[in-house]
Amino acid sequence: MIFSPPLPLPTTALPNTPELVHTSSTQTSSSVSASTSEAKQSTTLLSLPPEILVQILLHLASESSSLLATELTCNYLHRLIQGSLLLQYEVALAATQQVDNPLNLMTVREKMAWLEESESRWRVLNIDHDLGNDDAAREEGVGRPRKETNRIRKIKVAHVPSGIYDLTGGVYLLGDQPRKALYWVKLPGREEILNDAEMKWNKIDVEEHGPERNFVDIGLCIYEHDLIAIVTISPRPTPDGSPPTDNDIDLLLLQFSTGLPHPHLSELFDSGQHQTPRQNYVRHIFRSPTDWQKPVIWTEIVGDHIVLIISYRSAAAPRPDDRVYVWDWRSGVEKMSFTAPYRTYSGLLFLTPSHFLLPNTQTNTLDIFRIPDPPALTSVVDRKSPEPVLSLSLPLLAAGRNLGSVSCRAEPNPVGYLSNFTSQSGISKERAATDPTRPFLPSARNALCIFSLLVVGGANVPDVGGGAGNPLFSQSFMFVVHRNALVDLLKLGVDKWSEGQVLEVQNTSPNVKEDGMPEGIEVGPPLPWFSQDPDQRHRAPARLSYASWGPPVTRWFNTDGTTTRWITTTSGQRLVLAPHRTQAFSSPYAVFDFCPHSVRKLDLTIKHEARRREEELQTMLRAREKMIATSPAGGGEKPDGEPPAHEDPYDHSASPSNAATSMPTASSSNTANTSSEFEAPVPASELTNPVQAPPITTRPSPPLLLRRLRLMASSGILESFGFFSEPIHGSLPYVACASEERYRFGGVLIDEERVVGIGVSVFYSSDFFAHPVGQGGPIDKY
Repeated sequence: MIFSPPLPLPTTALPNTPELVHTSSTQTSSSVSASTSEAKQSTTLLSLPPEILVQILLHLASESSSLLATELTCNYLHRLIQGSLLLQYEVALAATQQVDNPLNLMTVREKMAWLEESESRWRVLNIDHDLGNDDAAREEGVGRPRKETNRIRKIKVAHVPSGIYDLTGGVYLLGDQPRKALYWVKLPGREEILNDAEMKWNKIDVEEHGPERNFVDIGLCIYEHDLIAIVTISPRPTPDGSPPTDNDIDLLLLQFSTGLPHPHLSELFDSGQHQTPRQNYVRHIFRSPTDWQKPVIWTEIVGDHIVLIISYRSAAAPRPDDRVYVWDWRSGVEKMSFTAPYRTYSGLLFLTPSHFLLPNTQTNTLDIFRIPDPPALTSVVDRKSPEPVLSLSLPLLAAGRNLGSVSCRAEPNPVGYLSNFTSQSGISKERAATDPTRPFLPSARNALCIFSLLVVGGANVPDVGGGAGNPLFSQSFMFVVHRNALVDLLKLGVDKWSEGQVLEVQNTSPNVKEDGMPEGIEVGPPLPWFSQDPDQRHRAPARLSYASWGPPVTRWFNTDGTTTRWITTTSGQRLVLAPHRTQAFSSPYAVFDFCPHSVRKLDLTIKHEARRREEELQTMLRAREKMIATSPAGGGEKPDGEPPAHEDPYDHSASPSNAATSMPTASSSNTANTSSEFEAPVPASELTNPVQAPPITTRPSPPLLLRRLRLMASSGILESFGFFSEPIHGSLPYVACASEERYRFGGVLIDEERVVGIGVSVFYSSDFFAHPVGQGGPIDKY
């Protein structure tokens, strides 16, 4: 929320209501000396100063219907709301699911202009303003050629990259192949593009913190804490100098912008030993045998907590268990740690600063855990896994099918109470090079969560015990859901579970089983040991079937034909997808927008276009009838005596609310009611013409952008190719837009301001291209 004062209203605009009449200087002293209680009783909402009223009304900005109802109350509130740019800005932020960036010092008017321009560009993927929306200029080559733009930036990669990468808040990170250094670059913003600034790579040298260290994974928390967590592996020296038999898994906690030990680390370890800050930034996790080889690790940081999942996928039998750790990263205090069977967990995301979600490939569920407030009573790692507070089942798999892996991500992450920029004293004066400069940022609460599933099948599918062999076949699927939808399910499930009530989702009324529980809700083991309420420790948390929670809030895609190597394909409300790149052909990419405001806006646009086309058709038919009536044939008859045929040149098979264009991804085949396209109107010269009337050439074509847009507001059924045993419905509406140009990208990434296309060579990732779609500011300055 912005706390800058709104523009004051002119005093002449204030109505002369009784509550607002000021006491004149000629009033008697008896009127002035009224009792305090009477003065308090006479104070009303409208008697408050406009500045205070605006601050009160800001709490209604996220609920547009409530603010609209308030606006219709009286003329004074109508003028106040319409005249407050601050209120209008907050309403626009809420509609587009974004929040203000307090680090940006633009005025409210400048931020509003930036927001409008940014949303306009995202709506049609307008990278370069010179291309505009003028069809004639495009066809005639007026202005800049189609293949050129002064806003796309190519960033060269000088090192041989590894598979470690990340994209968050305009920062792109790429590790090197020896796994000794991490390189990152701040992607060009508006000012850098205006000044044609050169992009500079920065280096975090892991080798400086130990010559034998190799990084395995990284976790970024740049906006909140300017923090990077680097998980390293290094051989453990032996006393006699013999070849090492164990590896040390350590955690380095560094300030991202400087590469130095993070300044907010406590000097006290959980063991109570006093160490210097230089020693404290290296946290030893555990020791593993060398024959387990290199682990696979997932790392996330939110608020005070850092969560690590460690899995040894290449270890020989007997397979080691997966390990889950939760620490307070500042103090090193362990909040939670447990093990799970081999290949149980393969992803991680935070729902709130105190709740995180782990996809479980063994039970085919999304397990939600709560981080306990007090530290764990024991630091023993090898113990039975605590039960989740809620488990959301994924669709049932067909016989002989298993979940090979589940990758997940949501960008941005939630922010804890104490971040690097906010405190009780206000905003920190320290500014880092990695601070976000955009006037507004995507809302973490409403951010899109992406889950990428690999379902495998065949006789040689590995089992929990570590059976040998590879799957004979596999299929990739993906679904998205808003973070707030999962949080609402969590609140509903835990509240009703703690009260002993039946959990119902989206007004569904499941059938009751013999044990009194509704179908779709299963009774699990006792509540975990870290429950806040001792009386609830023996109650069973709910486990929801997919049919009871998923269809209203998810949308599924078959992604076998798209690039799924990179998981950083969502930001805020948007998802970017592109087909697999081939050597011979290029293809467009598509951006999917799941913001309800974007869906409603395009729906209205399509309905308006349908009405315009219908009106044009009726005008054309009336003109034709008039020409036929006045032709030599006369009488409304054809020369051969047959009555004239009025043919409708339009395709009305799709309702306006579902009209769409085909998208260049596999998602088009995943909808039950795939809509037809907005086709260009049939030229008058091609219509049935009983007489030689002059053709009507004044009918404009429908807007070109509608040919690249797709609106999907109906429920869809996933084409699962027999990998699931139940039909998979998803109703989350979206708007999709295909890029105007075609590209040869090996993958596409997205953040709040741009699409990043990755060029892939035969051996490794090469240069990449930043498409600044969502940058705002005055167009004429580019």
